[in-house]
Amino acid sequence: MLITDRILKVKATGMGGRQRCQTDKFGYPVKHRPLRPIFGFCTGDIVRADVPKGKYKGTFTARVCPMSDGRGEFVIDKKRRSIKLDYCTPVHRKDGYSYAF
Repeated sequence: MLITDRILKVKATGMGGRQRCQTDKFGYPVKHRPLRPIFGFCTGDIVRADVPKGKYKGTFTARVCPMSDGRGEFVIDKKRRSIKLDYCTPVHRKDGYSYAF
């Protein structure tokens, strides 16, 4: 039996299968989010990005949404940031849930 004072909150976030394209302000499709992994990352994976220099210098840990343009540009923290794949390390692969304490 495990006794703890912290409660694990689990929220169903889905597998990212509904919205497959990003649209512009007029509603036309601009970028597509495919089902297959891009460079080993899928929509909903938790990654840690340690960026040592540049515009987005710092450490980010958040859900990722890779784009299909092939340049390694991710949406992290709901903001579009161009981060190299060398700086990203996977923390948790997607399973359809988000976890928090």
